Amino acid sequence: MINFQVTVTTTTPTAESEAWVLRFACTAEGMSPAVFAMQVDSKQGTQTEATSRFSHICSLSQLEEYPVNDPNGGWYYRVSDITLIFDSEALCTTTRNLVMSDLKYLVQAARAADDSDSHTVSTDIAL
Repeated sequence: MINFQVTVTTTTPTAESEAWVLRFACTAEGMSPAVFAMQVDSKQGTQTEATSRFSHICSLSQLEEYPVNDPNGGWYYRVSDITLIFDSEALCTTTRNLVMSDLKYLVQAARAADDSDSHTVSTDIAL
């Protein structure tokens, strides 16, 4: 059984900051909560470490392929929480809706795959 929860926090602009801040934090049972793919950017100029940025919601196969919390593990890695900053409410709202839609699709796919595991028939074939 897969239980997945996401907490979304939106911080509106204040006198000190004109930014809209959107935070997603996931918890899960039966699947990894690290569903946010982070893309590792190449080092630029005098940087000693590469930077990362949110890329997309992982697919089921990427949940298996991408390492968790390891920016040194390749071009992508996964995390369970992200913070995104926007300069407009419209972009913040649109992104929130897209991320939530992608998360819903991922969890539905994970639940379908989890259900199908119990109905898998294995057949050995002698060659």
